[in-house]
Amino acid sequence: MNLSDRERRMLAEIEQGLRGRDRLFACRIDALNAACARRRTQRFACHTGRRELTCVLLLVIAMTALSMLVVLLAGHARPAPAPYPPPGTALEELGRAPAG
Repeated sequence: MNLSDRERRMLAEIEQGLRGRDRLFACRIDALNAACARRRTQRFACHTGRRELTCVLLLVIAMTALSMLVVLLAGHARPAPAPYPPPGTALEELGRAPAG
């Protein structure tokens, strides 16, 4: 989450005010900033593990395969059945001989 310059300035002012009034807060903030600098990560970064990435990748592959299957099966739909003759039409008129 990126902050605008105005928001960063406001947070810095709040932090400076708290640092002046609360020495324990200043020590905590310094320790937190030092720990983040050592790890070279963002303070509130989301860490994802290998298992989570694997699950997401497998889910994407499965959804892609399912989508492709639906598209392929929809392209090979059965042809529409021949329409029934209107009522009152004799079979001889249609060019079909009666069965039996």
